[in-house]
Amino acid sequence: ALEGISDEEALTFISKKARIKSVRTLARRRLKAGQDRAAKKPKKEQVAKKKLHARLVQLCGQVESLSRSKDLRKAVRQMPKLEADWQELGAEAPDDLGVRYQKAMDLYSTRKEQLDAHRSKQAGELAELEANLNAKTRICEMIESLGDDISDARLEAAREEWEQIGAV
Repeated sequence: ALEGISDEEALTFISKKARIKSVRTLARRRLKAGQDRAAKKPKKEQVAKKKLHARLVQLCGQVESLSRSKDLRKAVRQMPKLEADWQELGAEAPDDLGVRYQKAMDLYSTRKEQLDAHRSKQAGELAELEANLNAKTRICEMIESLGDDISDARLEAAREEWEQIGAV
């Protein structure tokens, strides 16, 4: 009859108050077995903590991988999502994961700053080349507009101006 009882309170009561010793003993055994099973089952908090830790480790790995990636454009596209995920979960991170994450983010930031500086330099060079092209185009248009009526002095002045303008 005790096999159908799994309630801890009922088994505790039976183990203390039953008149028959074998019933009390059986109730104690069932009570102990139930407590052993409960102790073996991972608690929801422990499972959640393990999942959180696994997700944080995964995030660190992804950030480290992207910070070392040769395709920095891909990293620039994906990093904001990872940063948002870390902001959401990172407060729970153990110190070692926090340090790993911060080192990877520092490397990423340094590489991104270098890329931005390089792009800025390229944009400046491109603007200079375009300005040179426009200046040389104006010289060509001026010479063409004068046609055969251009003087040698004016042609020489245009050539000197042309040479002073940088590369196109």
